[in-house]
Amino acid sequence: MILWRSRETLEVRKHSDGTDFPCSAFRWTFQVAKTGFGFAHQFKSRDTGEWRTSHTSVYEICFTGQFGFGLCHMYYDGPHCSFQVGWIMFCWGGNPFKGGSCKKCMADGFGE
Repeated sequence: MILWRSRETLEVRKHSDGTDFPCSAFRWTFQVAKTGFGFAHQFKSRDTGEWRTSHTSVYEICFTGQFGFGLCHMYYDGPHCSFQVGWIMFCWGGNPFKGGSCKKCMADGFGE
């Protein structure tokens, strides 16, 4: 459930051949679900007008079904890092202090 949404930012960039990007706008949301809550970046599809969560820029607290402790890095639709304490996981999209890029996550996805 979306509890808050930011104002839309229109996508004005174009491909080098002049065609539009597949997204027409972007926004931030604060979402709550039974598995967690947090901020997520969304894009609006130019074809359907539907808003979708990008999963590349997320800042969430999740409740997992597995007990754990420590850092986790993975690449899925972009870099994702998390830190788990017990059944609670703090998740973010890459390294927010370096433009969203995490070398460990990127190595998982692209072999850098």
